[in-house]
Amino acid sequence: MYHNEFKQLNRIKEYRFATVYQQVFTDVLKNGVASYIVELLSKCLKQPEDNHGLFAFAEDCLIALDRCDDKVMANFPVFLQCS
Repeated sequence: MYHNEFKQLNRIKEYRFATVYQQVFTDVLKNGVASYIVELLSKCLKQPEDNHGLFAFAEDCLIALDRCDDKVMANFPVFLQCS
């Protein structure tokens, strides 16, 4: 990634997916929970700072959401708040 502090438009030279989700995009309920997680993170994070621990936590939660069954998914936001 090419980042220039004096320009507002940055560019990415190449990328690859770290995880390919199987069910989050096709299952409506899991997509809703994933949207809740993304909105919660967007409301909580205001500054563009490095936070590797939070990134690892969010990534693990989304991978667990993709792999979980319906009973676990129903209480997934509650599980996130208790972790």
